[in-house]
Amino acid sequence: MALVAFVRVITNLTRTIRMKTKKCGGQCGKVLSVSAFGVCRRSPSRLQRQCRECHNAAKRKSYKVHREQRIADTRKWREDNPDGYWHWKLWHKYGMRPVDYWRLFAQQEGVCGVCGEPETVMQKGKIIKLAVDHNHETGEIRGLLCNRCNLMTGVSSDDPELLETGATWIRTAKTGMFVPGESCS
Repeated sequence: MALVAFVRVITNLTRTIRMKTKKCGGQCGKVLSVSAFGVCRRSPSRLQRQCRECHNAAKRKSYKVHREQRIADTRKWREDNPDGYWHWKLWHKYGMRPVDYWRLFAQQEGVCGVCGEPETVMQKGKIIKLAVDHNHETGEIRGLLCNRCNLMTGVSSDDPELLETGATWIRTAKTGMFVPGESCS
């Protein structure tokens, strides 16, 4: 029985490979190159029924109709699966698995890479995880930062000169340069 199913899959795959064009089953109904169709593992031809343009238009229309319900479902899923969302975000934003995060966390001994302090910011009664710091141009991961240091590097747009100028200002600025209620002469 398994052999028959395997032969059927191989036959459908070879038919798909030989196919150069396909008619769109969506709004446009055009005959298009197979490259205009997305992949669908459940379809015998291994191609979606609609071309990408029709598929995307249908998705946009469906989202407009069901927007509030989708947002509510997403919010509920994130609340029910906080680690699942965190795992997804790690992978999609940084190409990092949770095991890579925890390995980096252990290398830094659980403290921020800049200030050397553990995270102290709480959210929903729990201390948040250290943020993944990365180079925005290359995507290379630099380390883990506490919320305060992550905000500092983000607000400075990762500009070391701006951070150095700010540090110089803090060290050298006179205290009490402006006192409310006094004239500025």
